[in-house]
Amino acid sequence: MIRRMTRSSASMSISLLWMRISHLSHVCVPSPQGDFKTGTRRRLVGKGTGPVILTPVLSAMVLSSMQTSSNFLKSVLVSRILAFLAIAVLSPLCCLKSAFIVLNTLRHKLFGKKISLNVKNVEGNACLVQPKLQVRALLIDLDGTIVDSSEAHREAGRAGFAAIGFQEFNDERIAREVARRLEQDLPIDDLFAEFQIDIDVEERFLPAYLTAYYSAVITKSKPFPKVKETLQVLAKDFKLALITLRYADREQVIDELTHLGIKKHFLVVVTALDINRPKPSPDALLLAASKLNVSIEQCAIVGDSTIDVQAGKAAGAKTVAVLTGLFSQKELEQQKPDLLIKDINALSHFLAKPAS
Repeated sequence: MIRRMTRSSASMSISLLWMRISHLSHVCVPSPQGDFKTGTRRRLVGKGTGPVILTPVLSAMVLSSMQTSSNFLKSVLVSRILAFLAIAVLSPLCCLKSAFIVLNTLRHKLFGKKISLNVKNVEGNACLVQPKLQVRALLIDLDGTIVDSSEAHREAGRAGFAAIGFQEFNDERIAREVARRLEQDLPIDDLFAEFQIDIDVEERFLPAYLTAYYSAVITKSKPFPKVKETLQVLAKDFKLALITLRYADREQVIDELTHLGIKKHFLVVVTALDINRPKPSPDALLLAASKLNVSIEQCAIVGDSTIDVQAGKAAGAKTVAVLTGLFSQKELEQQKPDLLIKDINALSHFLAKPAS
């Protein structure tokens, strides 16, 4: 009688465990691009078929930790593992959450601990993510983050080449690289060497480039898709400040934001003219946080540039990098931001609402 009860109890335990393992049919993991299909090394849970192999192993460890070794239990375990592997072949992603569930069971039994895990439905899929960023304010970059200024860079390139006598010549690679280097305060003379252009960049190309850029960026820049809606959502829970590297009067930037229909979401606007040292110095971030009356540790800088991440780290803020600007995913990953996402529209999924 006792043996039958043991078998029944063990069978029930295995069945319950199996129900937990088989609970989720589709699980996706957010990527840096925000498409919720592939994994990333940083704040998100990794991808791969490892859980497919890991889960049966963990199941065996859980059962062995129960100190049961009867042939009955072994036969049930084998059947469960075979069934699990069959499902895994048909739908590998379903194993991701299963691995965490079984691992939690094991850790809870052996160590009295559980793995922290958030499960969130995004676009109809259950996504596993680590704890969200805890902030009260967002310090948001302008060009390349919420507005597309690529046309202004092209126009500036045309003007710069025209100034050195190349009316019909405009290599967009140079125009883009000029913008990248100027943002990082790097020299640009060597960019013209492959075209055998021998000029004094400081005296001819650069002034024409910058004049055209600052003129075009006001009229040619446009918000990225869905940015207006995203800012409206973010502004409900967080204080927003806009920070730009542009050497432009603050009122001029405010007028542009008003024209784009997004000024109402920003409580503070800081330009390069408001500070002595531009990014990657933390000065702009510290000034914005002070005006928002929020400690810098409770702020996150959101930008498309390597210097945005550098400035955030120097200030002591959280750092969020987006892939909508001049810098590649690899370049941004090297700066080790706290979060790397496709665009600002994905940001709300990774922010915890501030406590009221």
